[in-house]
Amino acid sequence: MPAASGPAVLALGFRPFFLLGSWYGVLTVLVWVAIYLGWLSFRPGLSPMLWHGHEMLFGFATAIIAGFLLTAVPNWTGIPTPRGARLGGLVALWLLGRGLTLSSGVPAILAAAVDLAFLPALAAALAYPLIKAGKRNNLVFLLVLGVFTLSNALVWAEALGRPGTAALGLELGLLCILQLVALIGGRVIPFFIRAALPESPAHSWPWVERLALISLPLVALSEALSLSLAAVSWVAALPHVARLVGWFDRRLVRVPLLWVLYLGYAWLPVGLALKGWSQLAGTSPFPALHALTVGCIGLMILGMMARVALGHTGRALKPPRPVVAAFGLLLLAAILRTFGPMLAPSTLWVKSSAALWALAFGLYGLVYFPILTRPRVDGKPG
Repeated sequence: MPAASGPAVLALGFRPFFLLGSWYGVLTVLVWVAIYLGWLSFRPGLSPMLWHGHEMLFGFATAIIAGFLLTAVPNWTGIPTPRGARLGGLVALWLLGRGLTLSSGVPAILAAAVDLAFLPALAAALAYPLIKAGKRNNLVFLLVLGVFTLSNALVWAEALGRPGTAALGLELGLLCILQLVALIGGRVIPFFIRAALPESPAHSWPWVERLALISLPLVALSEALSLSLAAVSWVAALPHVARLVGWFDRRLVRVPLLWVLYLGYAWLPVGLALKGWSQLAGTSPFPALHALTVGCIGLMILGMMARVALGHTGRALKPPRPVVAAFGLLLLAAILRTFGPMLAPSTLWVKSSAALWALAFGLYGLVYFPILTRPRVDGKPG
């Protein structure tokens, strides 16, 4: 791949989006907790609860997804994705969407138009290399981004005066991100394990892989049809448990970049199981929600950002100690936010998990700043 002109931070998609995404993950959680606890009178353009859910999915997580796909697609296809000024344009569009969504003085229709433009722009940037390469299994990412865009539109529809659409939009948006976790995790986790651990028994069963990839669309379909059936969530969890069994190697506990991804993926079936229980027992859906968001999505994001940034800047795959500590802090945040309220309702769980989340992603943003903003140490482009 030829070198990109301009600053190193725009040399490849992971650099600006991982850096800004990690910082935004800190900002959104701290602002939300301050509003939730009454410490901050500031109100964003969307209602506070809707803003929190929207920005965690379509702001924070979307930035990391963009950074990962813009970096991975050239590896899969051999065709470059936007870099330099074109990448800067995508970053500017994402930033503008965050600013307009945060502002209460901007017409909602303008904020919606700008925010809704980002995912189609990302899909357009990825479509040429994915289609030209001719590998059909990679085109599924364009489909997921399309459904993700529709989910975002459902959230904005309620903000613009059509009540009752935002909850479905957030649920489908969450399931789109989890589908990406299942797609990407199924590709990279067993590969990473076998690459790092010689003679590893980690393996995958083809029938389990097929079931794992259709399980979450079935959950999404049941949600879209308002069929909140516990059995659907429980059955959907089973192939992901089977994946974890097939991937297991006891030596992975000694490799932080492996155990963080393995444990992150493990929160997926945990969250689906808790979702099924809440549907059956009529209890709060928030433990399941935070198992899937803080646990699964949070740990997978932090682990992938740590590994991708090292590998694509020519460094050894050994994260700095503060970032390994961040893995542990985020795992603790997921445990407290998921199971704490089940033991005793208290704002303590919200405060402590938010502080741990902010500290974990803050550590990443601080430690990885020079890694993400300086040229590769081996002198190669990217």
